[in-house]
Amino acid sequence: MSREVLDLLQAELGDLVGDYWAERTEQYGERVALYRDYMDGQHRANMTNEMKKMLRITSRADGRDEGFNANYCELVVESMTDRLKVTGVEAIAPDAQTELVAGEDAEAPDSNQTDPGKPLQDWADERLDHNRFDALQADVHDAVIRDGDSFVMISFNNETQRSEWSYEPAYDGDYGMLVVYDRMGRKVEAAIKIWWERGKQYINIYYPDRVKKLEAVRRDIEEDTAGSFEPVQTLMLEPRDVSNTMVGVRVTEGGDLLWTDPSSSDGLGVPVVPFHNKRIGRATHGKSEMEGAISLNDALNRNLASMVMTAELTAFSILLEKGLEIPAGLTPGMTVGITFQSLLEAGVAGEDLAGILGAIDVKRIQPGDIVPFIDQAKYLIEQIGTVSRTPLPGFMGGDNASGESLKQREAGLIGKIKKSHVRLGNSWEDVLTMAHKIESAFATQSPPDVLRFSCQWADAEVRNDSQFIKDVKEVADIVGQKETLMQLGTVFGWDEAKVTQIMDEKAAEKARVAGAVDRTVPDYSGLSIPVRQPDALAIGAAV
Repeated sequence: MSREVLDLLQAELGDLVGDYWAERTEQYGERVALYRDYMDGQHRANMTNEMKKMLRITSRADGRDEGFNANYCELVVESMTDRLKVTGVEAIAPDAQTELVAGEDAEAPDSNQTDPGKPLQDWADERLDHNRFDALQADVHDAVIRDGDSFVMISFNNETQRSEWSYEPAYDGDYGMLVVYDRMGRKVEAAIKIWWERGKQYINIYYPDRVKKLEAVRRDIEEDTAGSFEPVQTLMLEPRDVSNTMVGVRVTEGGDLLWTDPSSSDGLGVPVVPFHNKRIGRATHGKSEMEGAISLNDALNRNLASMVMTAELTAFSILLEKGLEIPAGLTPGMTVGITFQSLLEAGVAGEDLAGILGAIDVKRIQPGDIVPFIDQAKYLIEQIGTVSRTPLPGFMGGDNASGESLKQREAGLIGKIKKSHVRLGNSWEDVLTMAHKIESAFATQSPPDVLRFSCQWADAEVRNDSQFIKDVKEVADIVGQKETLMQLGTVFGWDEAKVTQIMDEKAAEKARVAGAVDRTVPDYSGLSIPVRQPDALAIGAAV
């Protein structure tokens, strides 16, 4: 049904999509499903029943074979996603002032002065916490690196008066999210969500100013064929009733949900933010990190099967017998005997008997050498790392490799991650921007004004923390207290709020100690010290 639905959606979207949109989308969905299978260890084996039997591969309850592969595709993806971590989102207010860096001898900050950007930052931090951002970003990052695309939908919860963010997977040929760009590939014109519930297929189309909710159903129609009417079923997209979606919902004459600002009637924009990996130019979709590794992993899997069978045939050889019957259950320690009784009873004697006995032979079919397979496996694994720019275990130079050598081997991976910081960071900033826009339109209390958001990432490079701390302390007098603490915060997990708290506590402690010292100094103001007169000293000396 999926291709039929795509064809109907193409007619529904009209000029937003081209003539071959449904066909390309179907192929894209098949590719995404393939990526997910490889990530889960379900690789294309294409083995015969005899090969499966020799390798002792069994089938699962769902009909799939148990995975018999070396899953390097998962390693390629997770080597990158493990280092994609957003540490926070900086919210910059329009009237935010440049904060002066306090030196070591600066006075304690005035508690009556407030940061103009603090209410906005508190709003952003609370929304991240409310939407469980730590788990959300893990789901989104895993999916976008694996599939090439991932999505976050932003909605409004009228009860909590907050924006709700949800991860939406890419379309895999059966369910998921799609986005439609303009002709230049810059602006999202619509987003399409396809999913199933209780055997029914539903479709939502999100436009910048409205939401269309549809259901794919089959209806009986009458078709005039050869003078008779026969019932024929056809697939149709029918609108769903949205009048009871939420309290105060606004519906267009065509039955669509209005998605506009109540105060201005302006469209709020498509409430779906796409995350793409390696999307360039006018491309509709991103690119999976395992794209170039799949064919190499297929070759490695075939090599692995050959290697295992070579080892099996070495340990459990196939015997070729001539003139002798060897029992199938032959095990070490058993004896195979040759008796003459049957030959004598058959009337064989003399030279004929000697010839028959000389012809009896047993040979073992020699298996191939396993060493070439091991060398080939090493080569294929190395190529997977080269093509995907992923440093793989066993190819990092050993335990004696220097830190600089390991750093150079990770240069390709670090380069990929830093590019992803820019692309994915922009998408997270768009999520916050859309959430701010939605709450400004629907919430009873609008959030503080915002100039922009800036996504902050954890450092992707593996470093020596002890050496890093030592280096930071050496330049502490040059960069000042706050910058020193901010740099140390990358090691200890301090954000800007924690750094400010440390500075405030240190300043308060310094003021307390100074006050305590003043109170311990004795008061000598009433003490009188007699001074000897010069004349008296002279007279006393003369006497």
